[in-house]
Amino acid sequence: MSCWDIPERSLEPPEDVPVGYCEHCGGEIYEGETVYRIDGQLIHEDCLWDFAKEYFADCKEEIECEVRTRVRW
Repeated sequence: MSCWDIPERSLEPPEDVPVGYCEHCGGEIYEGETVYRIDGQLIHEDCLWDFAKEYFADCKEEIECEVRTRVRW
């Protein structure tokens, strides 16, 4: 075996491997990233607002003001 038979090593560092996926956008989550865990689901910090709007959509309601008039006797 000559020295020419040895495969060259890449000069680039190894690529990071995702540790999970965002349940909202499907994007990769890497070690050290800030995420929210909601009911076991991992959510990117940037996706939290949109996720919350969808997650709580069934809770949304409109409140109507009751106008009470005073009756003078």
